Amino acid sequence: MLTPEQPLRRLAAVQKLYAWGILALGASPLAVVLFGRMLYKDDPTYTFSELFADFLLVALLSMMGMILVACALSAAATALSARFMSRGSHPLYCKAVAVLNLLYFPFGTALGVMTLRTLSRERR
Repeated sequence: MLTPEQPLRRLAAVQKLYAWGILALGASPLAVVLFGRMLYKDDPTYTFSELFADFLLVALLSMMGMILVACALSAAATALSARFMSRGSHPLYCKAVAVLNLLYFPFGTALGVMTLRTLSRERR
């Protein structure tokens, strides 16, 4: 027989794993672009097309940096929600994070639905 706290603890463990996955997905494109640029050998001449390519690279890195920050904030919110759920406190915050996780299709949607379903059950 499950105690009322066991589903919350299991769901908290899944949320912690999901938070690390979000962080990894946010950081990987930025790392690929940065390391790919570092491995590229420049020749001594610098043409307009290379200047334009570097401008696009800076714009791309800026966008990827913003995505990384958004993923890091989402991962931190999910990890904090997992901590609160394992303790059984702050259910409103956990529900708010679950609603935000619904936007991350497909894994976040499944996690958000399960979190909302688990938190909306009446406790005995």
